[in-house]
Amino acid sequence: MIQWKAVGKKKIPEPVKGLDAEFDSANKKVESIKSKIDDYLESIRKKLKNRSINWNLASSRFRYEIEIAEEYCKNLPEDFIQTSTAKGRKRYQSDDLREYIEELE
Repeated sequence: MIQWKAVGKKKIPEPVKGLDAEFDSANKKVESIKSKIDDYLESIRKKLKNRSINWNLASSRFRYEIEIAEEYCKNLPEDFIQTSTAKGRKRYQSDDLREYIEELE
């Protein structure tokens, strides 16, 4: 009735799909929002014509950050707010991304 799911280096128990309708519904909603977030990243890649744009998921402060190589950070949308930097890369969040994160949480 329980399966062990890897979350980082930990394993957590999770009910098997189909056992709890409420849990299944919540998981379906989370997957739908994550799909929207992935679609959003793809739209940014197309808009900026840069396939190397990715998520930074390792931040302790932000759940998702848009990570862009510094040389491509000149003509970004106005709603992009720089949240952090790494060697040769800058990380941003936007109004849309914050809405998706809020919905996910």
